[in-house]
Amino acid sequence: MQTRPAGAKTLLTPARLPDPPNPAHLRLGLMLLVFLVRLPSQFEPAWYSDEGFFTTIAWAMSHGVPLYAGAFDNSPPVIYWLFRLAQTMGSPEHHAIVQVLATVAAAGAAALTFEVSRRFLRPWSSALAAALTGITLSLPVLDGDLINVELVALPFFLAALLLAFSRRDAAVLASGVLLGVAIATRPSFVLDACALAIPLLGIPERRLRRVWVAVGGALLTAAAVAAALAAQGSLSAYLAIVLPADRAYL
Repeated sequence: MQTRPAGAKTLLTPARLPDPPNPAHLRLGLMLLVFLVRLPSQFEPAWYSDEGFFTTIAWAMSHGVPLYAGAFDNSPPVIYWLFRLAQTMGSPEHHAIVQVLATVAAAGAAALTFEVSRRFLRPWSSALAAALTGITLSLPVLDGDLINVELVALPFFLAALLLAFSRRDAAVLASGVLLGVAIATRPSFVLDACALAIPLLGIPERRLRRVWVAVGGALLTAAAVAAALAAQGSLSAYLAIVLPADRAYL
């Protein structure tokens, strides 16, 4: 019988695979990546026309002019409410506040892409998908340096998609609420909502119940938005002018 000489190495010993990266470290790296890619945008002046519309209408709302009925633009109401909030933080004098909001939205979309993709992919693959999301949402050639309704709505939609994987009714209800916020920011997310059928129907237990709970959450958001518009004296104008235009766009 032959024996292997001392110190000899076998060629069949498999290489040890690297340990999976710490998800917390990957999340931190993604946030840093998005911040660095968007850093030059923090110093841009307020020149984007849509930002001007949002800012002007939010300013008019702060002086008692009703949205749509008095100051008109054809976007859904959430973006104007967001700019109204930004103005209370000093955005008219410090445009960097608007750019910070855009950066938070892009970073949030990247982080949520990471969390959603972890349900299907390994950590490094999920991190790559999230990094590509953050970079793409930040490219100036794609208007990624600007804030717009698509960018603002995206984190709400991705959070809704993530929560739809939960088995808890409260999380599924919150998923529907967040989906409603996304739609009230950008109506085209009605079409993206079809993606929620994958996690909602993918769990065998209580499929129909989960769908109806999510629908109930979206209806709660719709009711809250309608109530807010009615309180502002804007609901009739929204239903008569903006909603038909959004339907035509879809």
